[in-house]
Amino acid sequence: MILIFSKKTQEDLSIKRIGRIPMPLEILVSFRDGSTAMYYIPIDLMQGNKTFDNDIIILEPWSWVNADYIFKIQGNKKVLKIEIDPSKRLADVNQLKNILEFLE
Repeated sequence: MILIFSKKTQEDLSIKRIGRIPMPLEILVSFRDGSTAMYYIPIDLMQGNKTFDNDIIILEPWSWVNADYIFKIQGNKKVLKIEIDPSKRLADVNQLKNILEFLE
């Protein structure tokens, strides 16, 4: 599975699944002020949500039939980096497209 994404506006993030295997996603957003926010996107085939030890924003499930998913980054902060699967646990054959960095 390869994931690519783009930042449509300051708040909107569009993710595209390439391949046929739907996976729940953890997405780490890093801001210019040094803070971070972790987002979790479950898939609609799951029975409940994963538990987390830290603060995480749980989004609406991603329907397995849709290749695209769009969500809003919360807050009004300048985004520096967006990373899918920061723990590197996904069965992803190409992680090169899992990081999107912005120039300051």
